[in-house]
Amino acid sequence: MTTCEQYGEAVNGLSPRSPEVRVAASHIKSVYGATHTTPAHRSSFSPMRPFAAEPPGKKAIDHRSSFNGRPPRVPSASMPTHSLSKNARNEDNRAVLVSLENFEHVPSVKGVLNSPRSLQACKMEDVLPADLLQRSLTDFMGQGVPEEIAQLRYTVFEKRRKDRLERVCRARALLLAEEKKAEELDGGVRDPKTLQENTAEARREAGDANSLPRHSISMSNHHGGNSRSSSLFWRQGRSPSKTSSSRHRRLLWHKPESRSASMGSMLIYSRAITEHRSPSEKEIAMLERIEEREQRLAEAKQRVELEEKNREQELVHKQLDKMRKIVNNMIQKEITRNAAINSRRMKWEEQMMRIREQKRRDEEARRSQSSPHGNRASMHQGNGVFRASTSGGYRKEQGDSLRFAKTSSC
Repeated sequence: MTTCEQYGEAVNGLSPRSPEVRVAASHIKSVYGATHTTPAHRSSFSPMRPFAAEPPGKKAIDHRSSFNGRPPRVPSASMPTHSLSKNARNEDNRAVLVSLENFEHVPSVKGVLNSPRSLQACKMEDVLPADLLQRSLTDFMGQGVPEEIAQLRYTVFEKRRKDRLERVCRARALLLAEEKKAEELDGGVRDPKTLQENTAEARREAGDANSLPRHSISMSNHHGGNSRSSSLFWRQGRSPSKTSSSRHRRLLWHKPESRSASMGSMLIYSRAITEHRSPSEKEIAMLERIEEREQRLAEAKQRVELEEKNREQELVHKQLDKMRKIVNNMIQKEITRNAAINSRRMKWEEQMMRIREQKRRDEEARRSQSSPHGNRASMHQGNGVFRASTSGGYRKEQGDSLRFAKTSSC
C-alpha cells in the first residue's frame, strides 16, 4: 500500500481492511497526480485535500469509474506534474535565464535569449539570436533538390552557425572579463540601480533586434510616409536598403525560396561532392558572390519586365487611340454621307411637290377652259328646239284658224 492510500484511508477514519470504503490508488492518481514513494520526488508532490466522510447509505466508490462514469485517465510517468508557462521556469517558479551557455538545452523562449550579456554580445557581433538555433536537414530540402546538395547546404549552414556562435561566445567572454575587471576596480561594490538600468536597456535592445521593425507614428506623417523625420532608419543614422537587404538575406538563407540553382553554384557543389569534402572558405565566398549576382540579376530582370510591361501598355494605349480616331473618322464620314443623302431626298421631294402642283394647276386651267364651250353649245341647241317647237305650233294654230274660217263661211 502506497503512502497516498494510507493517508486517504486514515483521513476517512477507516482501517486498510475496512469493507465499507476502499479508495483505489488509481483514483487518487487521477485526482491528485502521480504518487511518489521516493524521498526525492516527495518534495514536488502537491499537498492533498482530505476526503469528506461518506454517509452510511452511500455506495462504495468503484475504482473503474470516475466522476463522469468513465474510466479515470491515469497520467503516464513521463508527463509533468506541474504546468509549464510560456517561459522556462525552475522549481522555484522563477524564469530561467537563457544565455549562450544553455539556450540549446532549456525550453525555448521568445527571442531565443533573455540574458542581457548574451544579447549585448549578439548586438556587438551583429548576429541575430535566431541564427544561432540548430536546424534539421529537412529545412534545406526542396522540390527537385538532390539529397547531396541539401546535405552540403546543411553543412554550410551549420559551419556558419558555429562560427557565429563562437564569435558571440568570445564577445560574451570579453564582456564578462570587463565586468569582473570593473568589479575589481570598484572594490566589489556595484550600484544595483545601474545594473537594473543596463539590464533593462539590453533587453529592450534585444527585443528591437529580434522583433520586426516598427515605424513609430509621429506628426511628420502628415506630410507623407517617406519623411525622414518619421523613418526609423533615418533616426538611427543608417541606410534602410543595406540593413534590410542584409537582414532579409540572413533570414532567408535556409529557406527554399532563397536557394540558387545557377550553374556556378551547381559546379561548386558537384566538385565538393566528387572530392568528398565540404566547401572551403573560398568556395563559400564564391557562393555568396553568385547569390548576390543572382539577386542583382533578378532585380534587373524584374525592372526590365516592369519596363516591358509599361511599354506594352503604352503601345496598347497608342493603338487604342489610333483605332478610336479611325472609328471617329468613319462615323464622321457616315454622318456626312447620311446628311448628303437626306438633303438630296428633300430636294427631290420638293421637286416632286412642285411638279404635282403644276399638274394640278394645268388640270384646273384645262377644266376652266373647257367649261365655256360646253355652255355655249347647250344654249344653241336649246334655242333651235324652241324655234322648231314655236314654228310648228304657229303653223298648226294658223291651219286651225283657216279651217275654222272655211267652215264658218260655209
